[in-house]
Amino acid sequence: MKYTLTCFLAILLLGGINAFGQQKLDYVALDDADTSLTPIQTAFNDKLTNVKVIGLGEATHGDKTTYGFNFNMVRYLVGQQGFRILFLEGPNSVFVPLNDFIKNDSAYTIAQIDTLVNRKIPPGPDRDQQMVTLLKWMKDYNLAHPSQKVKLMGMSLDLVPLPYMVNTYIKPYDPAGADALIKEWKTANYNHLDMWNDLFNWQDTHQQLIESLDNKVKQSLLSDFSNDKLTLEFYMDAWYIHKQNGVYITDFGMVVHPNNFYWKLQSNPDYKKKGKANRNAQLSATRDSLMAVCVMQGTGSLKSIVWAHDSHVIKPGDSTSLLMGDYLNRALGKQYFTVLTDYSQGGSIRAFRETMSIRESPHAQVGHPTVRELKEKYGMDEGIVFSTELLKRGFGNAGIHGAGIEGSFFINELPLTSFDALAVLKTLYPTDLIQ
Repeated sequence: MKYTLTCFLAILLLGGINAFGQQKLDYVALDDADTSLTPIQTAFNDKLTNVKVIGLGEATHGDKTTYGFNFNMVRYLVGQQGFRILFLEGPNSVFVPLNDFIKNDSAYTIAQIDTLVNRKIPPGPDRDQQMVTLLKWMKDYNLAHPSQKVKLMGMSLDLVPLPYMVNTYIKPYDPAGADALIKEWKTANYNHLDMWNDLFNWQDTHQQLIESLDNKVKQSLLSDFSNDKLTLEFYMDAWYIHKQNGVYITDFGMVVHPNNFYWKLQSNPDYKKKGKANRNAQLSATRDSLMAVCVMQGTGSLKSIVWAHDSHVIKPGDSTSLLMGDYLNRALGKQYFTVLTDYSQGGSIRAFRETMSIRESPHAQVGHPTVRELKEKYGMDEGIVFSTELLKRGFGNAGIHGAGIEGSFFINELPLTSFDALAVLKTLYPTDLIQ
């Protein structure tokens, strides 16, 4: 009897240990509605000592929940960890006037920020009250810390403006051609795609002139022309083009003439290839590499925050990977730290219609692989967990959400070394657009 009782107790104890091991998870609880920095401080205070660049991922653009968490991270990283640059996923030309605003020492009103955001940020989910809140906080911080000001920069592909291109590269060497272009551009219904098409046609028909230029000028010209063409190609690939009444038009309603390079792109045979040889994959890889260059050059000796989609900030460690986070990881090693976000309960976001206007979109896609397992095994609805803890719990890979407004996809079979922390949020709420 004694032996039987001892065995029973041992089995019960082992069973309890096993159950305890299955249920206990070391994580920091979150609450979507909590604006305090206590959970973030608890999670990260001893983790960022040697970090120079931190990647803040977002599972989707266009929701207040993810924005709120990353905004709190910015408050913490700038205010308590000495980070001085915030990179956002957009062209730097968009953020230059916003950066000028937050860095000057003048007084301001909220209405001024509303106007600035509405005028300077293109239509999209960033033209919202959440951006106004971020700019207000950065402005107030800089006014209170004049010797430790934080800077705002864009890191995505940028267009060299048309006036600059014409006045710098065409007018000095072909004044008649420049005047003819400017005159033609004043024609009714002439759109920007037509203008850029004229610019590239000028380049194609003036190769001899370009070759005769001073080498420094020629290289600068070729670089800026190439940059504009690459940028336009990338964004055009992301847009929708369709035929209506025999005319090809873009999402923005601009007519695309058959001789426009935009339309010519569609016949590129690389689009039909699969894998990384596909034209879209090539452009995406180029964009990520250029974003990494922007971050590294802009960071310099300071510490910076990179706020972008999860799919940009991850660091897969795959030698064939061409993601921004992987480039940063190769350059910085342990000085690059990533925090991904995902959500457990779904909700609504701001998303593009086919006409590129913004609407509220149901986005109740729950059950992302890792989030589901954290809920089912450990009862974690929302919270911050580190990849080292997931590794202890037997997770081999992770499956998280990768995008939002442009379309949904999941990043499956993501090695745990691809990120350092995962913040699981709960319900998504759409951003508040500026009307």
